[in-house]
Amino acid sequence: MPANPRAGRASLFVVRRRIEQNKDFFDHVWELQPKFMAIFGRDTENIFLLVHKARRDIEVACEILEWMKEPEWPAPGLDDTRLS
Repeated sequence: MPANPRAGRASLFVVRRRIEQNKDFFDHVWELQPKFMAIFGRDTENIFLLVHKARRDIEVACEILEWMKEPEWPAPGLDDTRLS
């Protein structure tokens, strides 16, 4: 367990904050997609799907890690007297 459990959560906050700060970029990519596909063909759709999926995967991973429970110590059912 890290010496400062808040440090791990702070780094997740930084990642989520950066995504929020770049919302305009992702909105612009979303608006650009149909125009780009009209010019370069449907085969280019996969490029945009990868961008949107990557952003969403990062958001979901941060949420999961943020809410993961810290390991309990001592473990349930462990007799504390054996540790001394």
